[in-house]
Amino acid sequence: MRFVLLFLALLIASPAHARWKPQYASSPYAAWYESQRGCGGGKCCNKADAEAYYGNWSFNADGSVTLDNGAKIASCSVLRGPNPTGHAVWWHNGPVSFCFAPGSDF
Repeated sequence: MRFVLLFLALLIASPAHARWKPQYASSPYAAWYESQRGCGGGKCCNKADAEAYYGNWSFNADGSVTLDNGAKIASCSVLRGPNPTGHAVWWHNGPVSFCFAPGSDF
């Protein structure tokens, strides 16, 4: 029983690692997803938690972005370069936002 409890404790305490989503593995934009960096130069979760974002969003005075679902992305995590996907992309893991790339119409 102790072994099981120890195993469960270690499992729960282990850091979560992003996983590749199958729909992006063969994307023609795979290199673009892989190269995106947010605050401090960290990868935008290797596109693992990226999803197309078709909702409304707005820039705030400080350069951050607020999504219509209430999520706020820090200004250093708002990507300013070209986005070849044609739509906004939001990198997140549940409520934690890593990066946001405005769509190509930005």
